[in-house]
Amino acid sequence: MKKSSNDKLKHLFDKNGRLTEKAIDDAKNVSIKELMESRDYILNKEGNHYYSLAEHDSFKIHDKDNKWYWNSRGRGGVGAITLLRDEELFNRSFRDAVIELNTEEAQRLQGDFSKNALNQAPREPYQFPTETIASDTDKVQKYLVEERQLNKNIVNTLISKGLIRQDQRNNVVYPWAKDGEIVGHNLEGTYKSEDKNRFKQVNDLGDNSEGFSFQTGQGEVKNHFYFESEVDAMSYVSLNGLTNHSKYIAMRGVNNEERLIKELVDHVKKYDRTPNIVYAVDSDKAGKNFLEREVINARRTEFKDEKVNYFVSTPPNTEGIKDWNDLLKARNGKPFEPEERTKIWSKQAYTQLQKNKTQEKEI
Repeated sequence: MKKSSNDKLKHLFDKNGRLTEKAIDDAKNVSIKELMESRDYILNKEGNHYYSLAEHDSFKIHDKDNKWYWNSRGRGGVGAITLLRDEELFNRSFRDAVIELNTEEAQRLQGDFSKNALNQAPREPYQFPTETIASDTDKVQKYLVEERQLNKNIVNTLISKGLIRQDQRNNVVYPWAKDGEIVGHNLEGTYKSEDKNRFKQVNDLGDNSEGFSFQTGQGEVKNHFYFESEVDAMSYVSLNGLTNHSKYIAMRGVNNEERLIKELVDHVKKYDRTPNIVYAVDSDKAGKNFLEREVINARRTEFKDEKVNYFVSTPPNTEGIKDWNDLLKARNGKPFEPEERTKIWSKQAYTQLQKNKTQEKEI
């Protein structure tokens, strides 16, 4: 007698119906390179361990570390789960991605990847490229303040603290600081190329669970604000001002699961309680899907017996505006007056708001 599809999936879940850690790890370790090839994507080899998609040459895969990054979109991730969750490519939920990657065919790809990994040299340690950093930040300041219209004082303060730098090619360098050390960085071009794409690059030796962030005050923060990019975080505070005891965190897109979890884990380890989580993502389709997944249908309602309080703050969904920098530029860099500042919705209020909008469309 053949097993039903439900029987075949039983081993992926524990007695409470949650995906097991083994199922998640097995899914994460499926080779991204071989997964894309098995789905008829054509890859071009670009040197040691690097590949690009033939139809999107800014989409890069590093097969040694099983990472991907889409430079023109400014997003990427580690492991096959993050790839399947990408809205533009596969648009799977976390649960569906794990199940799909635990099929017999996908696990064969994982086996091949694991076998190759055994023969690879140890990964090089990350080092911040001090030798490429320029002695001034003129081009970066001009780009961020004049083109992006960010608050000059905020930009200058972050530069003075070493959280924004300029390299010798005039790119913005965003170091990732952790416990007084730089553990990674990403780059952003200060001009657009002929194809109207802005250069973006994440150093593949850095700790992908870390990233650009800044906070108000010292010691414990009460609020974690999450943004899709570094410029979005600075645009938000340029518009709304800084909130006391808060940390502003760039996720590098909406599919960096490691980044979300690591910030929460580190905070709870240090202070034994969870901060308020404020998701300030874009108001486009990808942002809305992220909020549905992480807020309305939140899996992490508790963390180590601590309740997680979710909040939402998004830019208005109007023509020509999808993110915080669009909104800031539409206002010519002018900050909000106190009574104009962006509303922050609780999880309950945001969920009800979306239900109301759905009902209005049905009438």
